Amino acid sequence: MNSVNHKNFCLTKDEIWHIREKIYHSQHDGYFVFRGFLDARITDHLINYWVKLLDPPSTHKLFPGKKNAFHPNCPSYYAQNKKNDLKVFYNPLWSNRHEIVSNEVAFSIIQLRAQIEGKAFTREIIPVVGQRCVIPRLIITKNGKNILMPHSDYSLDEPDSKNIDLARVQATLFLSEIDQDYSGSGFIFTKNNGQKIECERALKIKPGDLLVWRYNNVHEISDISSSSDQIGFVRMLFPPESITRSNGLGNFLDMGKNILRKCKRKFL
Repeated sequence: MNSVNHKNFCLTKDEIWHIREKIYHSQHDGYFVFRGFLDARITDHLINYWVKLLDPPSTHKLFPGKKNAFHPNCPSYYAQNKKNDLKVFYNPLWSNRHEIVSNEVAFSIIQLRAQIEGKAFTREIIPVVGQRCVIPRLIITKNGKNILMPHSDYSLDEPDSKNIDLARVQATLFLSEIDQDYSGSGFIFTKNNGQKIECERALKIKPGDLLVWRYNNVHEISDISSSSDQIGFVRMLFPPESITRSNGLGNFLDMGKNILRKCKRKFL
């Protein structure tokens, strides 16, 4: 396979079929690793900005909770748990204007993922009310237990059948290194054969590596620990989030439509 990275992410037909076999076939692992997707220069920049330099309140609004957070023209958000030193940054593509490198990286990964899923790249980058849109997320975990409970997404046990999508894959972009920047379980993934692996150690993951994995498979993070001079478990994810009307452009557009209807009635 040719080198695939954030600058060169267009796959050939043969490469797509090879990756799909590794991810979807029941006799294969359920994941695929793109080694060195980011070079050290870009990885170092992201760590320096998001972990060391950024003052969240200066660029992000406090996360209000998922129910009504994401809407057209919504801002970037951050959530913080000082007890275990967890930080989560939600960076919609249209509102993250303060750090464009993350946007460029996100665009490349979203396009790469779309090729693997066999879906249109543009289907989930525009915030359409009532649909899903990818909201890139950067997470810094320094300490904690049962950080992400075992679960799967978009699988057959979804309560709402509209959320079932067996072709869905997620992507984790690793920006720090286990046993150097943090210790613990790291990201635990259940392979297609039911075997659990601690990905960073089992797959020898390095900063800048991109792991693409089946969303339907069970995944979890058991425990993470790091000292005050370690940066912790730092990664980017690219989940598609539901876009609502609350507090967003959707309400404004509906209001505009109602005004036009009233004007039309008056004139007609």
